[in-house]
Amino acid sequence: MEGEASHRSVSVRTYTRRETWKRKDVGVIVAAFPVLLSIGWQTGGFVGAGYGLGSTCVLGVLILLLEFWLVGVHCWARLDREDDPSKAQCCVVAPQHTQARKKYKCEVNVRPVGPGKAPKASSRGESGQLRPEVSFEFWNARYVYDWETRSFERLTYQVEGTPFAEHLRVSGTSTNKKVDQGLERWGANEFTFSKPEFMPLLVEHMLAPFFVFQLFCVGLWCLDEYWYYSLFTLVMLIMFECTVVKQRIRNLDTLQQMGHQPQTIWTFREGQWVQINEQYLIPGDVISMSSQSKFYETFVPADCLLLAGTGITNESILTGESIPQWKVAIKFRNPKDTFSWKKDKQHVLFRGTTLIQHEQDTPSHLSHLSRGKGSPDGGLVCEVLRTGFSTTQGDLMRTILHSTERMSANSSEAGLFILFLLVFAVAASAYVLYHGIYLTEPDKRDFFKLALNCVMIITSVIPPELPMELSLAVNTSMLSLFRKYIFCTEPFRIPFAGKVDACCFDKTGTLTSTRLVFEGVGDPSGADGLDLGSGLEPGIPNRPDDDAIKVLVGCHSLVAVDGKMRGDPMEKAAFKKLSWTIAKDFAKPRKSNTTMTGKDRFMMKIEKRYHFNPVLKRMSTIVKKQSMNLSLDGEVGPKNEYLVLTKGAPESLKPCFAKVPACYNEVYMNYARRGLRVIALGIRRLSGVSDSSVVRAIPRAQAERELDFCGFAVFSCPLKPSSSETLLALKESSHRLVMITGDAMLTACHVAQEVHITDKPPLILQDTTSEAKPVVAAGSATPKAFESAFEWASHDGSTDISFSMDSVMELSRDYSLCVPGKAVTFLSKIGEESLRSVLPFCSVFARTSPDDKEIIVKTLKDVGHTVLMCGDGTNDVGALKSAHVGIALLNSKPIKFTKPKKKTIKEWIDEEEDEGLPVVSLGDASIASPFTSRFSTVTPCVDIVKQGRSTLVTYVQMFKILGINCLSSAYSMSVMYLNGVKMGDTQATISGVIIALLFMFLSNTTAHEKLSSTRPHSKVFCKYFLVSMVGQFCVHFLYLYGCYRFALTFEDGSEVGAGEGVPTVVETGDKAGNSTDIDPSSSITPGEEEDANAFKPNLVNTVAFMVNFIIQLVTFAVNYVGEPFNVSIWRNKALIWGLLLCTGLTGLLIADAAEDLNSTFEVVSLPKEMQFAIAAGGLGTWILSLVVETTARKAFPEKLHKYLVL
Repeated sequence: MEGEASHRSVSVRTYTRRETWKRKDVGVIVAAFPVLLSIGWQTGGFVGAGYGLGSTCVLGVLILLLEFWLVGVHCWARLDREDDPSKAQCCVVAPQHTQARKKYKCEVNVRPVGPGKAPKASSRGESGQLRPEVSFEFWNARYVYDWETRSFERLTYQVEGTPFAEHLRVSGTSTNKKVDQGLERWGANEFTFSKPEFMPLLVEHMLAPFFVFQLFCVGLWCLDEYWYYSLFTLVMLIMFECTVVKQRIRNLDTLQQMGHQPQTIWTFREGQWVQINEQYLIPGDVISMSSQSKFYETFVPADCLLLAGTGITNESILTGESIPQWKVAIKFRNPKDTFSWKKDKQHVLFRGTTLIQHEQDTPSHLSHLSRGKGSPDGGLVCEVLRTGFSTTQGDLMRTILHSTERMSANSSEAGLFILFLLVFAVAASAYVLYHGIYLTEPDKRDFFKLALNCVMIITSVIPPELPMELSLAVNTSMLSLFRKYIFCTEPFRIPFAGKVDACCFDKTGTLTSTRLVFEGVGDPSGADGLDLGSGLEPGIPNRPDDDAIKVLVGCHSLVAVDGKMRGDPMEKAAFKKLSWTIAKDFAKPRKSNTTMTGKDRFMMKIEKRYHFNPVLKRMSTIVKKQSMNLSLDGEVGPKNEYLVLTKGAPESLKPCFAKVPACYNEVYMNYARRGLRVIALGIRRLSGVSDSSVVRAIPRAQAERELDFCGFAVFSCPLKPSSSETLLALKESSHRLVMITGDAMLTACHVAQEVHITDKPPLILQDTTSEAKPVVAAGSATPKAFESAFEWASHDGSTDISFSMDSVMELSRDYSLCVPGKAVTFLSKIGEESLRSVLPFCSVFARTSPDDKEIIVKTLKDVGHTVLMCGDGTNDVGALKSAHVGIALLNSKPIKFTKPKKKTIKEWIDEEEDEGLPVVSLGDASIASPFTSRFSTVTPCVDIVKQGRSTLVTYVQMFKILGINCLSSAYSMSVMYLNGVKMGDTQATISGVIIALLFMFLSNTTAHEKLSSTRPHSKVFCKYFLVSMVGQFCVHFLYLYGCYRFALTFEDGSEVGAGEGVPTVVETGDKAGNSTDIDPSSSITPGEEEDANAFKPNLVNTVAFMVNFIIQLVTFAVNYVGEPFNVSIWRNKALIWGLLLCTGLTGLLIADAAEDLNSTFEVVSLPKEMQFAIAAGGLGTWILSLVVETTARKAFPEKLHKYLVL
């Protein structure tokens, strides 16, 4: 679960607003108006002055749009920096966790603080007056200025590090005034957010930079009289934005319906219990919850600290784990101990989880409640810690709600690439401008057309369909994963999955099945001299008085829900094998248990439970063993006694035993080498104790000492069916595999070999210090101390190698290195450099704590790996969140796929309406990671990597096609424009429709079924990309220029230029078609001006259109990235059929097969020689471009990480 420390941080700057006459944007417009008006008047009189006025308006609109788009520009134009927050009017917020470094403007609320509301000395000024409370709302969270730290902090009820004594003294809300103040400060305990209407949201989308740019382009095309093309583009853009807006509103509707309906809850206010709606709870309230309430299910209304009672909750809505969680009160904690969100989860009930069962406890330790005879409904007494969006469930809701803010990937690189292309466009535009001004006679210049075409050349860098295609690529990937029951709350991480080169896995529950098999108990006491390989096989205990049975059935965290045992699979396996069960609060033998009969039958009740601690690696209970022949209140005697029962990791529990067998280590290590899970068992009898209250007051350290050794419980953990196959596929596809587990080292090594994580002899890093001496003494965390404390050893002890920081890389070439968690902890205390010199070369990490797992993942990231982490439990949360791609397995039952039935017309219509990208629900998302899977196997890892690679290459190929088209357009719209060549309106429209469809087919491809060892190119700026793009452009340029020059040989110079508003080209000397001199014979009378401006197809225009269209088709066909990342182009039916139909259409136009077709496309008949030149040149262009692409891909493959080649 997330704690307070995990709340996402923001960077904040405060500002005040300028008066209107002081604003810089107003000053710029006022200064520019007379200048532009004067220039217009001098060049064109009244008409020029009108142009000057229009230019001023355009400048003002552009400045306003820049202020709307860029917070930095808004701050420059309208705001002044204010260092005193109490004087601020607004602030600029920059979230530190987002992929795109976007900034947001928020209003600052300054509120005076009344007397008695400023407990901190820092809340008073120098003169002693109370400082005001300064706050702002951002992403459904409130941030308040801390005068002591001089920074804005997210408003939270401060409980981290507070002594438990303070919580035991909590008395709830005393007055209605404090309730009102609390609601004003913390807000209602609900998930509410504003849902915009359709039109305002559509307007917001239409003011986005890309859309405004596209509208600008549409306006330019209209000025150049491309009416049909402009109308088609405008309709396409508006329809796309309407679809996006409709889907966004539908998602917000779904989010508002998430969560449970508000319930009434007993709350202790003003000294008495009252029932209120949970929406009005505030932090500090004391509430009572019962699992037997009038509601069908009892949902926890807020994040609460358990003060009295014991409960069992289902937290699957947050973590995906279906194992019920025990919740115990803080009653028996040392009052001086401090609360930690990270370490004290067993005391916290989280909002949205379900209270399955509870056991009431008399709250005598709560003086304010004992007078009221405890809770009114016999429920759990809790203190409310966090409400609404501040809760753990609220943080998950915020992640889902604002995930659309991070929909783009590689945005910075894409921006740089567009700037790179802009250089060529500006150069081409500058050439046209120079030619039009200096190489054209003054009386023949048309400045309007010249400026129009220069701007159009520059804007051609970004085609109008680019945002749609990039968005479609992400949505296609999301839908593909959704159909496989893989859910993603952060879509920008999908391309990261294509870059993954290091895959980390938890073992238990992830690679191995949760259905463990209890093999029995092995007791090495008196086993000296036995053959440990065969002479000490584990056996099922069959004596009624066997202490191992008492530990196995008395030390557990199982619960009985609806007559079935729920909880840890290992404990369930032991209960099943021993024929024991749980009834109410007792563990007792089943009727079918033949080992225990008659007077030997006993049952056990847990009086106190010390939950499993990942640092101590053990759990303990204090139980009351009671004969089943006596009443429950029978006296304590030989068959009715209190016992301390402990189980845990053998190496962790060893110091707790009063006496340890001589071959203790050899026996459990032998079991572990065989891949078995080994748990040490211990027991101690509490003689002379008869009072349960005395038992419950025993601290853990006192209970877990002087134990009697009972043997080793041995469990086999079968691999999940697809684990070995999946990890082999990942390894063969150039991924490094790493296991990070809390299990024993030897067991982890055995499983790692079975699933192909290790393929070399294992070498284990062992601690050489004595057990009495700590590994990390105070002040001894140095590389030299580490080298003296550890050494390498083979798993069978036959090889010992001294440890050296400098030799780790060399050893990894010959061995699979395995490191324990204690070594990771030691290295982290030395420093990051030591971590980077050891951890990246290791394959197995065992006996790791949650902190160790997070350190390992972060270290792999630090050395340049793109890391995938797959786990299934809350112990993996830190590592899952730290990884680039975190995958949480929800451990659901396998989903059965049924054959789709025939749909009715109404069902088809409903399905089409819901075809949009679905929002991830709370039941499918997890607080642990951005990716969650409904399947318990690791197969989704391969699916996510495959889809990530597919999305990544789709991005790259889109930008490459964009680059080639941009370079071709820069030539076509500059040099050929100067020679009187342009497209007709119909040509532009049909070409635009076809290209948009091809882009859609391209982005809607399917990932290949198998992973390849070849890695996709992950960057736009790489040798392969640039060589391929420039090489293909050169081929296309030769084809285009050659056909154009060849077409000129069939035309008279006076017939070449028929473009609107373009001077007719004549041949001048040896430079045919390159002059812009007007033919004197082609004079135009005023009455004929309209006809002369109309587009008239001719040979050169027809050739240019056909060649450009063929180049577009060749670019799509050559640059489609099929195998091994996507399905081959022949299996992408939509794309291949689109290309074939377009090729056939082009062939008909070239061959002049249909006169009506020529008329529709505004082309003329071609001479036979020209037909052959275009067809042969097109074929040659396709072959040469394919050679360039293939050669560049093979010559410049994606480089592997330097550590992957070891």
